[in-house]
Amino acid sequence: MSILPGEAHHAATRRHADTGEAFQRPVTGTMTFNNNDAVIEAGLAGAGLEQLHTYMAEPHLKSGALTQVLSSTLAI
Repeated sequence: MSILPGEAHHAATRRHADTGEAFQRPVTGTMTFNNNDAVIEAGLAGAGLEQLHTYMAEPHLKSGALTQVLSSTLAI
């Protein structure tokens, strides 16, 4: 895993999962993984937003361990 702290690189436009409202947030760093299980573990540990395939996130969403915060249509 690598964490790259620093200034915002760009503002990412997203849509809220519940309301569909578009919003922008600055991206202030990245985490890079070469293992999908590590991505899930980071999300479960509260490391930030994780982008996962539905089949990977589903058991954790059903258990309440993870919460969907962005809609399936991420970019505008």
